[in-house]
Amino acid sequence: MIGQSSYREVAAPTTTVDGAGDNPVGELQELAQKRLLSPPQYEITSVRGPPHDREFVCNVKLGRITKRGTGKSKKKAKCNAAMKMMQAVDVTSLSQEDLDCPWEEEDGDALMDSSKSAYADLKKGKKIPTLTPFVSRKISSFYTQLKNASGKKLNRLHTTSLNTPASNFCQLLQEIAEEQCFEVTYVDLQELSYKGHRQCLVQLSTMPVAVCHGSGPTSDECHANAAHNALQYLKIMTKKA
Repeated sequence: MIGQSSYREVAAPTTTVDGAGDNPVGELQELAQKRLLSPPQYEITSVRGPPHDREFVCNVKLGRITKRGTGKSKKKAKCNAAMKMMQAVDVTSLSQEDLDCPWEEEDGDALMDSSKSAYADLKKGKKIPTLTPFVSRKISSFYTQLKNASGKKLNRLHTTSLNTPASNFCQLLQEIAEEQCFEVTYVDLQELSYKGHRQCLVQLSTMPVAVCHGSGPTSDECHANAAHNALQYLKIMTKKA
């Protein structure tokens, strides 16, 4: 299910955000998703000038590249920083290696935004891009890291029976997610199963994204079933040789 499309050319904006109607922040986010990069990270680094004439300075980081933008508001500074990053990527044709950044370095807010956007694409039924050798290597590297991962919650998973109905699978999955720095997102499906049960998907915002299905008579039971399936997946993928 995971792949990568060819890089789409994005016209570099020629005006600042004060006079432009474009959405460079959204375009940069889309570019990061298409190239399977960590989401752009923004930081307001300083505020210059007197109170009546403030100028905000914002840095944006995409992979190993950092660009700076300024503006009369935080929003404008962020947009101008994104615009400069888009120009740098478009004009200099930076390589995938220049932009690449390990998924562990993503912050929580960025992961949440990426997760929501990924599910929006999933709901719209967007075409899944083709797997490339680079992405294949990236996925292989992820699974190697996952097998070597450690932590109290993750280790507890391997000593916990997942066949006990009374177990709080949702809580255990959330604890592992917080420990291993990935997000858990549930999406309820409108269509009922053939048994008339509710259905949902749970996404683990790892790299690559993992999606597991769940069903149950109630929404809570549906989520618990999806969490159970996700825990089974993690238990298999992190099992030591």
